[in-house]
Amino acid sequence: MVEQRDETQHDQKPHHPLLEMGLFLVVVASPLAWTPLTSAAFVDLKLVTVLVGALLMAIGTRRVDATVCLAAGLWFGAVTVASALGVDPGWSLLGEERQSAGLVMYLACAVLICVGGSIPASLRARIPLWLVVTGMLVAGLQILQTFVDIGASNWTLGRSGSTLGHPVAVGAFMAVAVTCCASVLRPRLYVPLLVVLASALSLTANRGGWIGLVLGVAVSFRMSRTGLGRVAA
Repeated sequence: MVEQRDETQHDQKPHHPLLEMGLFLVVVASPLAWTPLTSAAFVDLKLVTVLVGALLMAIGTRRVDATVCLAAGLWFGAVTVASALGVDPGWSLLGEERQSAGLVMYLACAVLICVGGSIPASLRARIPLWLVVTGMLVAGLQILQTFVDIGASNWTLGRSGSTLGHPVAVGAFMAVAVTCCASVLRPRLYVPLLVVLASALSLTANRGGWIGLVLGVAVSFRMSRTGLGRVAA
């Protein structure tokens, strides 16, 4: 009872603005971020955005779960040891070219694991809407770039990856956006939005993404039927 009361009081306290800013960078800005100024247009700016977002969230978080932090620390420590014994130090630190699956990104992931469970309920309630809006922007660009070449003489967005750079990533993001629809949309808006997201997914020619989309529809339908989909304003 004491722990439950403490958690309720924690959720009712106003959250730090840096926490909201960092969460917005991770959830909204990072999927949309890209730059034609580097050779990894869909990776470099996303990596910086996630790192800055994770840093702001860590600064703005008032308390964390010690057990979760211990688990994240052990995981990151194991990854660090494995990276130190690797053949290529550059790949260990920053990851393979155009992938950013290195220690820098894993550090940001460990920070997000630690602070994610401490996000107040009032702020968590905004995440589904952010994901739906971001998903619509990604989907809209995916549909547009299928018919119009977006780029210049030295750069292009391509035709199958929107701002995420790869059709698999687009398919996964569409599935997440569909799952969040039941949380933030009225039934009459759900079908038109689903058509847009499914159209964007079909243009990626990614078969695996359809599995996620179907699961997302099933989960969101279940949430709407049970009342779990409505997030308090």
